[in-house]
Amino acid sequence: MSGGTWIMHCHLDVHIGWGLATVFIVEDGPGPMQKLEQPPPDLPVC
Repeated sequence: MSGGTWIMHCHLDVHIGWGLATVFIVEDGPGPMQKLEQPPPDLPVC
């Protein structure tokens, strides 16, 4: 399961301090085609 809390913001980090960001709580759906794929193992961590 790849659900979790995902932040969406502008590409300028200073905007987060201004409140120009939001957080989505994402969950997998019940069906087999409603699952989020796992990130690749070599995906850099922020």
